[in-house]
Amino acid sequence: MSVGGGGDGERRSKENGRALRMASQQQERLEINCSYLRLRSMALLASFASLTLTPRRAPSPGKKSLPVG
Repeated sequence: MSVGGGGDGERRSKENGRALRMASQQQERLEINCSYLRLRSMALLASFASLTLTPRRAPSPGKKSLPVG
C-alpha cells in the first residue's frame, strides 16, 4: 500500500476503466457477430427452403422422352 497519496487507487481506477471499455467493445463486437450470423443463417435457410419447396417442372409436352433400352 502506498502512503500519503491516492496514486495506487488512481492507477487501479484507470486500469478498471480501461478494462471496462475493452469489455464493452468486445461485447459490442460479439453482438455484431451474432447479428451477422443470425442474418446469414436466415438467408441460408431461406435459400434452402426455396430450393426444396419449388415444385419440379414437368417436361413440356413438345419434348420427346428418350427411349429406354
